[in-house]
Amino acid sequence: MRTSAGPDASSALPEHPRRTPALPVRSALFLVLFFFYVWLRVDPGLVYYAHMITADFPFFSRNAAFLADLLAYPGGVVEYVSAGLSQLYYYSWIGALIATAVAGLLSLTAWLLVRAVTGRPPRFLHFVPPVLVLVCCGRYAHLLTGCMAVLSATAAACLYVWLPVGVPSLRFAVFLVLSCVLYYVAGGAYLLYAVVCALFELFRWRRRVLGALCILAGAAVPYVIGRHVLLVRIADAYGRLLPFRGGRRWQTEVLIACLYLFYPVALLLTMVWRTLAARKRQARDSAQGRVAAGPSRGAAEGTRRWLLETVLVLAAAGAVGYLSFDGGPKALLAIERCSQRRMWPELLAHARRLPQRLYDPFVAWDVNRALYHTGRLRDEMFSYPQDGLSLRPPDPVAAPLDLSQTACMEYSDVLFDLGRVNESERAAYMALEYLGERPAILQRLALLSVARGEAEAARILLGALSQDLILAGWARRYLARLGKDPSLSADEEIGRLRSVMVTEDKVGTPPFEDLLLDLLRSNRHNRMAFEYLMAHYLLSRDLEGVARNIGRLDDFGHRDIPKHYEEAIVLHMAGTDSEVDLRGRSIRWETLSRFTEFCKMRDRHSGDRRRAWDALAKDYGDTYFFYYTFGSSGGTE
Repeated sequence: MRTSAGPDASSALPEHPRRTPALPVRSALFLVLFFFYVWLRVDPGLVYYAHMITADFPFFSRNAAFLADLLAYPGGVVEYVSAGLSQLYYYSWIGALIATAVAGLLSLTAWLLVRAVTGRPPRFLHFVPPVLVLVCCGRYAHLLTGCMAVLSATAAACLYVWLPVGVPSLRFAVFLVLSCVLYYVAGGAYLLYAVVCALFELFRWRRRVLGALCILAGAAVPYVIGRHVLLVRIADAYGRLLPFRGGRRWQTEVLIACLYLFYPVALLLTMVWRTLAARKRQARDSAQGRVAAGPSRGAAEGTRRWLLETVLVLAAAGAVGYLSFDGGPKALLAIERCSQRRMWPELLAHARRLPQRLYDPFVAWDVNRALYHTGRLRDEMFSYPQDGLSLRPPDPVAAPLDLSQTACMEYSDVLFDLGRVNESERAAYMALEYLGERPAILQRLALLSVARGEAEAARILLGALSQDLILAGWARRYLARLGKDPSLSADEEIGRLRSVMVTEDKVGTPPFEDLLLDLLRSNRHNRMAFEYLMAHYLLSRDLEGVARNIGRLDDFGHRDIPKHYEEAIVLHMAGTDSEVDLRGRSIRWETLSRFTEFCKMRDRHSGDRRRAWDALAKDYGDTYFFYYTFGSSGGTE
């Protein structure tokens, strides 16, 4: 092992080749475009609302116990910081700024490492990490924790490789100090640091002993500190924060694995390329004699080349961003955001633009809630895709585990609006068990406690919610109001909930029809219970149920019969050849005429369901006549 930096130690110092000052300009332009693309095209604010449908989005609390729990593990510092920054994705522009900053710093560490190992700055290679981050953003894979872990490891590697110390023993001492700090901060990402430092020593200076020591320390530090100091399992000591350890989708894990592998692979490839190029140049010079360098290129030619390279970099990054962007998650998360923020007209607008292949039961449940809250469920329900499972989620107690984990909060939402507070609370607690202490779940449980007059329980939940970064202000305001008025008698939402809620429990889970009828027996003016009951009969193709309850329109002051109820009554009368007591109302002539035309066209294609569907879908796909005939609506089968 050498005792000095070696005869070529000066080459480890930064060089200033011609046109190098243009590199920061290119990178700055790249990052500016990166920011606006992520902010305006990706909209990272949508990622925040994924916390209700996936456990990938990190939970965060300013509570000291939460911090202490994370700091007991290697990598807890990165997890804590990443979780806190993740909450700021609630604001789309801040989320874009965070993603841009992380991408820029990853690019900078790549530039510094390649420059240190090869002796020359890269021209394009350092754009690979931000492009990988761009792909992650475009696919709505929230990998901030993984990116921060890689950034911590590569930043520590930059400190090591640019260390102005040539004595191997001192360098190794610095390596060990950085190792202990980095391992505690970034967990398993420390292994990336050890590999990069070893490659630097082996390829740049050919200090094989020091490089081998870096590898050995990389294997030993997690075992010593993780297993014997922090007392974690071997799997956590080596694997925490590494890819394929978080239970995420395999596509997501592949992206973060590519980011981890980029740095050592890039250093290896560039060093091999530089070595081969040098040998080729030496062979040519030996055979032909050294040729004197020609005159330097003019400034105009250098500028043209810089512009061409910049355009190529931006075009390549734009092409990757365009091809990797997945609009499906964006559309679904936009609907989820509207649902959680109760932006009902906007939700319906997003649902209209949603591709049919993405229209799943989760979307249908939200759409029907939105239709009710906008007063359009009775007349426009079948303008959207519907089937027998579209009205409300299954009871998570009886549903399969994979469905109950994601649908339990959806079920709580519907029951909360209807006034079934006990069932809504039970479903919310199941969501709490599956997803953790998500802010929206705590908020729901606090409101349910207030509605039932359980002020002390509400204060506990609001106290926990006050440690959140986003809903802390809301929680503190509610706590202040509870201090002045424990019943919150002046709160409009609480008053609405108390007016319709049913608090008594029954043995087992009642059928949905019985649940709605109980609500109407408790309060016959519960509009949502009535409209959901009628929607339930419509989707079940229970024409008798619709006819039996049409008189309840009197309780809501309806003098006319809503469109879909009217269509069901026409079908009932045609099928039974009997009259229905409409309480002084009458069927519109337009509805009777449309039913007649529908039947004529249907009968022309009797026996051929496919042709009948094609013939009727365009003009009648939004009617109950169509749904009753085919069992689905909205132009989908």
